Amino acid sequence: MATILRLAGVTAVSGGTLNLNGANTGMATITLLPGWRPRVAPLVRNPLGGKVYQDVVENIPLRIHGTTEQECILALEALAAAMNQATNWKQGVGANADSVVLQYAINGTTLTNPLQTVVLGTPADASDILGLPVTFNRDLQVFEANPAELPLWRRGLWLGDEESEVVTENDTDAIITLAFDSEALPASPVSVQVVGDDVDGSNVMLSAGLLAVSDLDDGITVADTYTGPGTVISSDRSMGGECYEITPSSVTTYSRDLLLDGGAITLNPRRPELFEVFLVGRNLSGTVSWQVTGQLYGDSSATQGDLGAVRIIPAGVAAFVVRLGVLGCASSLEYVKVRLVPSETDTDALHVDYAVLCKVGTQIISFPNATEMSSVKTLRVIQGQLDGDGIGTGSKTNSQVLARTESVYYTGTAVRFPTAHGNKSLWMQGDTVQVMLFGWASARVIGGTGYTNVTDPVVSRTVTVARRKGYLVPR
Repeated sequence: MATILRLAGVTAVSGGTLNLNGANTGMATITLLPGWRPRVAPLVRNPLGGKVYQDVVENIPLRIHGTTEQECILALEALAAAMNQATNWKQGVGANADSVVLQYAINGTTLTNPLQTVVLGTPADASDILGLPVTFNRDLQVFEANPAELPLWRRGLWLGDEESEVVTENDTDAIITLAFDSEALPASPVSVQVVGDDVDGSNVMLSAGLLAVSDLDDGITVADTYTGPGTVISSDRSMGGECYEITPSSVTTYSRDLLLDGGAITLNPRRPELFEVFLVGRNLSGTVSWQVTGQLYGDSSATQGDLGAVRIIPAGVAAFVVRLGVLGCASSLEYVKVRLVPSETDTDALHVDYAVLCKVGTQIISFPNATEMSSVKTLRVIQGQLDGDGIGTGSKTNSQVLARTESVYYTGTAVRFPTAHGNKSLWMQGDTVQVMLFGWASARVIGGTGYTNVTDPVVSRTVTVARRKGYLVPR
């Protein structure tokens, strides 16, 4: 039996909380009747939309009882208003619609606060938003509606209190690893915040790019050690202060190998491992475009994966991030081979900076060309599962809208970016998560390190990952 069962965030109720198993101010008491058992959510069969667990439908039996008939009517109206509010929030009706949260705790719980889950409104197959008894009892020295039934559609996962880990002032690591004290089982939603601290306020932190978040072993890997014919040059616009320069003196194939920073990765020899691969660099030519393909290798003699699809690096774009595709590799992974073919000759070069390899299952969040962020700026990716971005001063009134937006222009110092690609939320299992921010700022290529050159102040980054532990079975 629940010791706490209540709806929070209900605007029709003074104080916002409607108790479903206890007294309510100014209206009747509501008591949870015996026999209700919270449903346990199954896994989503195809999780491409970003959810891991299915939403579930509850039918909660209640007894509404008070000293007057009016008290009972007010309680019933509050229940109906809560369901309408939740439906409006889910459907995006009204820019300022608040979410309604179901809070639950059992007798003897060891948790500090009740678990919570977002209410999505009334189930689609419910004929009414509230089931009322046939008669209203006035004859037993108490006014009551008994039994009443509350059909309720909610998120499948119960969420605990927020906890966070922070890496401050990072200016050395392209990939940042954050470890929590305990594992998250089952998969739990997380939020990510990146703050750039420019020393003198003159450098741009970011215009557009990608954020990779992974809870997999070696989920994110960088390859930026170059082998093969060509020239490695110093560059104040490259991660690590150098890049690989190719001048298209003839229309031919230029093959270059980018070795993994940490050395070869051992993979499962029984089946290929799949990686989503991105190439970052600059095209200095205003007329030459490049065809590029990628391929993963385990060593210098054995090809471990099929050749990727042909991608185009357009002319006159300065910085670029090109997705080479999902590439396979088995047994071991040592380097990425890129093959580049120019459309014509030119004296202006192509600069290859680095490749990013993300194991399939790593969450890739893209964001559009935004107002450039200089000085102390904040980048947030919200998880949209409960009540805000999960970090700092986020507001639950805008979390759902931002989580569902694909492309928005941003202004101001506190910048939130949507979980793009099909309303995808961020999730993690286990106790460790990797984060990498990569993309470009104006005509400058950046990596997770910020600017590590001698001509400009370093842009250090503070990365915060906040999670709410998920529970399938409340406690």
